[in-house]
Amino acid sequence: MREKLQAARRSMGYTQKQMAKMLGYKSKSQYSMIENGQRGVSVEHAIKIASILQKPVEELFNAAAVHNLLTTSSAGLQRAATGQASNPSSNQGKRPAAMAPAEPGQRLRTSPAEAFASLKGGHQEPAGATAGPERKPDRLENNHVEWQKIRLADFLDLTVLQQVIDHLAKSLGLAYLITDATGDPVTGISNPSRFCNLINLNTEGQRRCTITRVRNTLSVLGTSQHKHCSCHTGLVHIAVPITVHGLPVGALLGGNIAIAPPQKEDVRRLAGELGLDPDELWTAAAEVPVWSREQLNETIRLFSSVSNIISQLFYDRYQLQQIIAMNRRIASSLDIETISRQTVNAVAEILRTRYCILRLLDEERQELVIRAAQGLPEDICTMATAVPVADTVIERLLQGGEPLAVPDIRENHEFRRFIYLDEDTRAALVVPLTVHGRTIGTLAAYLSKPHIFTQWEIEIVSTIARQAARAVENAWLDENLRGYYLTTIRAIAAAVDAKDIYTRGQFPTECNCSGAPSSRKFRRRRLSRRAQRGRDLPGCPDYPRSRRL
Repeated sequence: MREKLQAARRSMGYTQKQMAKMLGYKSKSQYSMIENGQRGVSVEHAIKIASILQKPVEELFNAAAVHNLLTTSSAGLQRAATGQASNPSSNQGKRPAAMAPAEPGQRLRTSPAEAFASLKGGHQEPAGATAGPERKPDRLENNHVEWQKIRLADFLDLTVLQQVIDHLAKSLGLAYLITDATGDPVTGISNPSRFCNLINLNTEGQRRCTITRVRNTLSVLGTSQHKHCSCHTGLVHIAVPITVHGLPVGALLGGNIAIAPPQKEDVRRLAGELGLDPDELWTAAAEVPVWSREQLNETIRLFSSVSNIISQLFYDRYQLQQIIAMNRRIASSLDIETISRQTVNAVAEILRTRYCILRLLDEERQELVIRAAQGLPEDICTMATAVPVADTVIERLLQGGEPLAVPDIRENHEFRRFIYLDEDTRAALVVPLTVHGRTIGTLAAYLSKPHIFTQWEIEIVSTIARQAARAVENAWLDENLRGYYLTTIRAIAAAVDAKDIYTRGQFPTECNCSGAPSSRKFRRRRLSRRAQRGRDLPGCPDYPRSRRL
């Protein structure tokens, strides 16, 4: 496992520290212990590692070894304590299981032990089965959103989604199910066949079907490509990944069809294994629709379209919630540095940018000064700390107040002359920070590939920029108010000091202190001066109350 993980990580150009950060670990040593085989790995993290490194889970991890490591932890023991399924040896000699519902809308769960037990047994695809073109995820930039930690159920309206899936399943004559990155169902199973319902009447049948569901999910998440595979009953199932920016967050599963008529001997043998009525199961098997390979391939394309729609719905909801969360954070802050940092982090997460920079305008010098940057190398940041805007494309942007989208920087020489960029930066979106009709800075997002920015993306960044501009304006107003307040206090203090002959010229010096020490020091100095003038007042108990400090 060590050599495979190291080779896969190095081929992607990641360091152990970067991997630890993407996995949510606190230190590099936590990941290095996994890579060296000194620490166990959960199924969720195994899926995430395989997704990041663009490798199948079964290629990077030994199923039996991971199972042993998994069950040594308390969490692994709790999740793996599912009876016979928690022992991988109990699956020896058995073929992988099928995906089939017990009842419409039923939600089934599985344990990591079951998932890796199925991986140990492997799976077979039907003869002639074809996998779709591999969809490799984009190279992770300086900012990485841990999508596998985000549940689809947190961002999608499951009631509406279930209705859509139900109608689609009935119109196609398939069973549909959406799972998250761990293989757990997000929706109930739509349009199950009577054949699969009969199989799920048996505990062993349910267990086999659950294992197949998890196995199919792990398979598509590990390779990021759609495929169709067979189950122990001979039925064909289609698995299509649901991806966001090329990173899988779930899977769309469908099936309950056959590419060849079922054999009566096979059905009777299956009925004997599960303890079902052979005649009833055979009657139900005869009702399973038989599809041609052309129909199957056409359905895969439809599945991919549905998967893309679900991905877009998920991502749009995620973006909106990010904006709401960012607005709450910056609205509660009056520190410009904090506001700027949270703004660039939010844009970097939403657009997965190479760089994200917030600059504020120095009106006196007519320069844009960097206040926060995400992913910007130190050398570029040093060169571009203050950028003059006179006679540049940005000057027109500041005057007009309209966003500037550059699909390919190499083809826009006017923009390229304005800013310091490396050769790997290809696309840019610059949005003005405008408040009360006045432009106070810019918010820029840079991508590593040519990209035509959609109106939705421009609106998202513009909304964030407007919120940031208002927060910066509030911070400036608060800073000015504090300045006016301190100026007023100093003026009052100076007036009081000038009026008292004993403290004249002393109050500004004493104001350098604060709190109780300043008060005591000031009182001692005052009484000391009066004592020097012949008044025996220090420490006197009958010192007039009206004259005490």
